[in-house]
Amino acid sequence: MNGSVDNFDKGILQRCQNAGKSRNDSRKTMNNWMVPALVVLLACLTQHIGAEEPATSTANLPTHLRRPVALVVSPDGSRAYVANRRSGTISVVDLSAEKTIAEFSVGKQLSDLERDRTGQRLIALDDAAHEMIVLQVGAENAGPELKVVQRLPVPPYPVRVILSADGLQAYVSSVWSRQLSIIRWSDEKSAAKIEATVDLPFAPRELLLVPEKERLIVADSFGGQLGIVYPPLHKLLFTQSMPAHQIRGLRLTADRQKLIVVH
Repeated sequence: MNGSVDNFDKGILQRCQNAGKSRNDSRKTMNNWMVPALVVLLACLTQHIGAEEPATSTANLPTHLRRPVALVVSPDGSRAYVANRRSGTISVVDLSAEKTIAEFSVGKQLSDLERDRTGQRLIALDDAAHEMIVLQVGAENAGPELKVVQRLPVPPYPVRVILSADGLQAYVSSVWSRQLSIIRWSDEKSAAKIEATVDLPFAPRELLLVPEKERLIVADSFGGQLGIVYPPLHKLLFTQSMPAHQIRGLRLTADRQKLIVVH
């Protein structure tokens, strides 16, 4: 395997290439229904705010804006960890009990969350502090516990992180820096270090690792560009434009021969 453009890359290239009447009356009509509708809406909101919480809710959790942005599930499927953007916290949800059992403050403004294959380590991104946060997960039978073990500065405004299968390499896209960070651990107990940064001609967001081809696909956050990176040489092989915008999902088909792009 090398850094040249092979049939897989050419295949991606080919698929990408194929790839107020009567305003015054409207205002009057809106006024006729908007006022009573707002009255009904406010009445409903007032009733909801005054209602008691379900008995299964966790009473000791603080009341604040959270805005969940990412979620990962523990390997045994018993818990979900939810990254909250506005509060900078990670909520722990007991999936069998269907309730939040704990919440941990870990940063300023979280943008993504990932876990390794063991489930003992979480990787969060903070796009206000411009750092990657490594967290240790407590034992499942010992109650929910998260401990910050490392804060690694990364290029400003990190938005996506993915891990290699062995959990010893991470890739972070930083949208306004227009950079991809390649991060490595020498072993599971060592500290993470930035091995290289790759400059990109667009603002990156979504990432998809294709390990059997030694390729990393990087998607444009706003336009329709895709970049193919060769991680062993920290090299951007090429970019290709397609008729798309705000790409928010990358997946390979089951036979791993076609790329699905959600935008």
